[in-house]
Amino acid sequence: MVRISFVPRRPKIPRNRAMGLVSLYKEALLAENRNRVDRTHRRRLEKKLNRAQQTYRRELWNLRTRMSKKAFRYFWLGFGRWATHDATLLSFCAGDALGFRPDGKKVFRLNRRVPTARLELLNRFQNLVYRFSYRHIRRVLFDHPSEQPLFWGLHGAFDDHYCDLLTDAGGGFLSHSCIFCSGLIIQVEFRKLVFHRRRVKRSFDLSAIYG
Repeated sequence: MVRISFVPRRPKIPRNRAMGLVSLYKEALLAENRNRVDRTHRRRLEKKLNRAQQTYRRELWNLRTRMSKKAFRYFWLGFGRWATHDATLLSFCAGDALGFRPDGKKVFRLNRRVPTARLELLNRFQNLVYRFSYRHIRRVLFDHPSEQPLFWGLHGAFDDHYCDLLTDAGGGFLSHSCIFCSGLIIQVEFRKLVFHRRRVKRSFDLSAIYG
């Protein structure tokens, strides 16, 4: 198991509904893909998941004023051709100076260290790149439980992006949780999100990605 956790201080964090939803998604997916539960239990699980999704949508609507309109549209309308379902994780990084490029000439002043994080996804059609930049971070979690994948992945890869959740983490912080088919969970608690979507002009046939 690979677990990286960054907590600059230990505030009193309320019960994390995001991780409850994550666990519910994982349970439903494991039941669907491994056929280890009977039909009655599966229906019960689906009803439970539907109720949780309805509650999540109501809570998400109340968060719309705490982010840009583009960011909210991503989370609220994150399906269809604009979606990141089955997207590839291009990169995830965190640090005190993500924008600094050391060249021996510029001075990096230690009292200006600010923890930030960045997540980049490439959609399944490979014509859109999504970037999430997180500011004023309280917590970062990169949890890759490779012994319990949701689907059997491709040679140990983090595999396809399944879904993500945005919830209120309390204390003025938001929480963004990303779930991948390998079982990887990335979660960031932050005050400010800078969301950017960039179109890429694809010059190759889409069938080439399966080569």
